[in-house]
Amino acid sequence: MADTPHSSALPPSTSLSVQGNSFNLGPPHGTFILTITNITNSVSLKLDRSNYLLWRSQFLPVLHSQGVMGFINGDIQPPAQFIPIADSTTPNPHYVAWFRVDQTLQSWILATLTPGAVGQMLGLKRAQAMWLTLEQTYASNLQARILHLRMELQNLKKGTMPIFEFLEKAKTLADSLSAAGRPIDQDDLVSYILHGLGSEYEPFL
Repeated sequence: MADTPHSSALPPSTSLSVQGNSFNLGPPHGTFILTITNITNSVSLKLDRSNYLLWRSQFLPVLHSQGVMGFINGDIQPPAQFIPIADSTTPNPHYVAWFRVDQTLQSWILATLTPGAVGQMLGLKRAQAMWLTLEQTYASNLQARILHLRMELQNLKKGTMPIFEFLEKAKTLADSLSAAGRPIDQDDLVSYILHGLGSEYEPFL
């Protein structure tokens, strides 16, 4: 995608399309007013391989509340960058408005990523491309991780571990499932713990 036109080249009508946090994309999309100044107040997580679903669950309400989901799902495509005037062309102020909203969304996404995830965004020019890349990268990996965590919890045995270490490990696995967006039912957790304690604890159960 081409860079936004330099401000000195913008026609006077651009000021009507971009005013503070108000961005007029023209018909059919109209004006977007972005009210969020610090995305981390709304999205507290830094995305990594273990928390994609939780990160997504925090981010989606922001996109919907700001009315910009169309930039992510492709419903709102960029207007023409230039418009013809007589025998020449001039920068399209509606494109400038679209570009600045998309740049804002990109900055929101980048601000909520871990350094490793930020590296995967290099070369991507649109917020939609960033979102899809994160979805493709982390959603599939997360399902495998959730399955692995559940199996590890179900098969957890105390063995020679001290009881406090065994319980701490069970809690860590349960917390990891919660962070992945798949919290374990409390009754199931108790059942897995009792099963993993072994026969030596049967008199106490």
